[in-house]
Amino acid sequence: MRSESVDSYLAMVDSNIFVYAHDLQASEKREIAKRLIRTLSDEGRLVITVQIVHEFCAVMMRKQRQGLAQFDSIRELAEEMMATAQVLPLTPAITRRALHGVERYQLAFWDALIWAAAREYGIPTLYSEDFHAGATLEGVDIVNPFAPSGV
Repeated sequence: MRSESVDSYLAMVDSNIFVYAHDLQASEKREIAKRLIRTLSDEGRLVITVQIVHEFCAVMMRKQRQGLAQFDSIRELAEEMMATAQVLPLTPAITRRALHGVERYQLAFWDALIWAAAREYGIPTLYSEDFHAGATLEGVDIVNPFAPSGV
């Protein structure tokens, strides 16, 4: 059973897309990621979960320690991320759906949580590099914006 539907025109964006938007070593992916985030945000369609914010912060802290990222404040990046997107909570129903996704589709648990949130909130599009591009899992279209057929 789905949780309350947010809206069918919205799109969820995985943390890897936000990471690429700040990756100085991936210029082509950086531009694609920035354009996607900006477009969805400008259109009021950008949705993330608190988990996506947490994953982004963890990855960016690691990149900063390794000298692979330059920015003044992870806090500022996270605040910007949360200000430009609708941020949704995780629920017990999402956890149950994620476990179903792990069993049925062999998804990694953290990826399954993101898919399950899109599924439970009725968000039809999930942008991510971590899933099979072009797949549709229980009504959620997985789009890899970096694939030749991306955005």
